[in-house]
Amino acid sequence: MPGTFDVGADTGRVNHDCGTPLCHRSIGTQLLVAVNTVCILLASILLTVDYQHEVSRRIRQKHIALTEEAVALHAAVRGVQHHGLEAIQQYVDGVCERMETTHSPGHHIVVQFGDYVLQATSHHQASDELFESMQSAAAATDGRSQFGEQELLASTMRDDNLQIFISEFIDVDRREARSDALVRLGGLVVVSAVAALMVNLVLMRLVVRPVRRLVAIVEQVGEGKFNTQASEFRNRELSVLSTAINRMRDSLSADEQRRRRSADKARSIQRRLLPDREALPGCDVVAVYLPAEDVAGDFYDFHVLEDGSWLVCVADVTGHGVPAAMSAALLKAFLLDAAERFRDPVQIVERVNHRFEATALPGDFATLLLVHYSPESGCMSIVNAGHEPALLQRFDGSIEEISSTGFPVGIVIDSEWSAQTLTMNPLDRLLITTDGVTETADGDRSLFGRSRLNDILAATRQNKLQSVLTNLQEQLDTFRGEGPQLDDVTMLLLQFQTDVSCRQTDVRTAETLV
Repeated sequence: MPGTFDVGADTGRVNHDCGTPLCHRSIGTQLLVAVNTVCILLASILLTVDYQHEVSRRIRQKHIALTEEAVALHAAVRGVQHHGLEAIQQYVDGVCERMETTHSPGHHIVVQFGDYVLQATSHHQASDELFESMQSAAAATDGRSQFGEQELLASTMRDDNLQIFISEFIDVDRREARSDALVRLGGLVVVSAVAALMVNLVLMRLVVRPVRRLVAIVEQVGEGKFNTQASEFRNRELSVLSTAINRMRDSLSADEQRRRRSADKARSIQRRLLPDREALPGCDVVAVYLPAEDVAGDFYDFHVLEDGSWLVCVADVTGHGVPAAMSAALLKAFLLDAAERFRDPVQIVERVNHRFEATALPGDFATLLLVHYSPESGCMSIVNAGHEPALLQRFDGSIEEISSTGFPVGIVIDSEWSAQTLTMNPLDRLLITTDGVTETADGDRSLFGRSRLNDILAATRQNKLQSVLTNLQEQLDTFRGEGPQLDDVTMLLLQFQTDVSCRQTDVRTAETLV
């Protein structure tokens, strides 16, 4: 209806990549991601635990080695102590000097002999702070203490007045454990990759591919392709699902066949409601009728009266499809009833409005354009009840719009309308359309519009009637492009054949436009 509907309503397919409700990943992707994430998580935990265990193992071994070294050094110092403190110092320095700092970083020896403290000087590490850290480590149950930014491991051997302290930094053990862990990680990655590949292949074969096949079949059924059938699967769950899909397909196919038969019958009934004549007394007429669905809310009708005059009506009920078609059938019945009672088009519209307002659902209404023409007098009276303006093309090519003269029918029971009365000349043409023409939208949701309609009518002034509507229909299809037809389209084109001057018979309702 004019100005009441959004021609940009979305009628396209749901986007499976990004749809709505939110862009969901496939079950195959989710399953593979979940399995691989669990594998990676377990591998990470395993590597972390293994790394911590390896570090602890290396530190325990080093602590045992330091203890054994302290015991051996204690015995050796006892052997040289009778040579004096200088001999002990030289011996300790010699032992430290033979230790490689690369493999034994921080290796340090301290000999406490009574009140004397001798520290190895070979690696220039001797200091009171280092000795204090070694004492703290030796006293600790795990043999560790902190020296600056490094962790120190120390062991001791004490006998009477002689105590030996030996220490090393354990950072190198952590680095070596980390290096070994990385090597194992590489091997684990290779093994995990092979295992993950095998698991993924199994999942693809047993779950992902069958689910994708079922999804493809469901999509085809959703598109109305009922000749596809889901096959049996090797596992019980998917086989049950496959059987259920096939039952659903059969049920939907049967429903679709019943719906199609009903739609075909409804379309045939509605077609029978349309006039089968292509000419009226004193006038030639052609029509184009294009429902947006199986049946339409648009309708048009011709009715020849006993005095030789005739009525032409074009109406457009709100919406389209079956509900609108039922309302259109009611409207036609009310129009025929009113035409048998009255000759005045205003009275006819008032009668139709009274009946339609009492019968239609709340909120339903219809626009209507009623033409009464007398070939004998050449007078044409038009009542436009909220309908699209009719275009009157005079024989000289000029175009006039015949706009609304009142509300649509079915809104207010006591609405009033007026008629516009005109004199028709030979070759004058009258184009009546529904809003499905001017509100046809292109891909950018721009409307076809009345201006474009006027231009086409002017450009085809010399064409035959059928050629004019054929050209207009092609222009609409081109403008719409690949988009769907969102509303019913009805077009009537009349060409008059009389030149008798108009004799007004009802001055109360006549409004002359010329």
